[in-house]
Amino acid sequence: MGLQIESRLFIGLLEFNIDDKEHYIKKVSLFDEFTKEKFYDKLTLYYIETKKFKKKEEELSSQLDYWLYVLNNLPHLTDIPEKLENNEVMQEFFDVAEFLKLSKDEEFAYQQDLKSKLDYVNVLRYAKETAEEKGFHKGVKKGREEGEKKAKIEIGKNLLRANMDIDLIIKSTNLTKEEIEKIKKDL
Repeated sequence: MGLQIESRLFIGLLEFNIDDKEHYIKKVSLFDEFTKEKFYDKLTLYYIETKKFKKKEEELSSQLDYWLYVLNNLPHLTDIPEKLENNEVMQEFFDVAEFLKLSKDEEFAYQQDLKSKLDYVNVLRYAKETAEEKGFHKGVKKGREEGEKKAKIEIGKNLLRANMDIDLIIKSTNLTKEEIEKIKKDL
């Protein structure tokens, strides 16, 4: 029983032409010289002769076209070609290329600016988390206080219904005389 391996692709970008044929993509399989049989069906080799790729910007229609166009024209490009502006992958590539062409001083300034922005974001995140935590604890405390107040009012109502003396209700519930009088009116 042979080793089970997933299929693999090898892609080679060539800056020279293998032959005079017009087609720029070569799909190659390995064959055993002696048996003339396919040597290994899990490995496919693709060679792309970039110099044969001649499409103009308006003719580009696939991701491969975009990459080959950019690779062939990179030394002459100052901005991302209009046709590629809405392509996320190409936009990311050009963003990285912009960074890589920075001088050491510009790169340092960029890194410092990025660090400042990230620090600012982290400070805001920490402030938000801290505020949320304080707000939560404050809300719990306020809720507890409101609950205790409602419980005292209910106890006060029950004691008033039982015709208890107001001074005794004040001592039992810590409610003020005014609060007890208001409860008495609402009954």
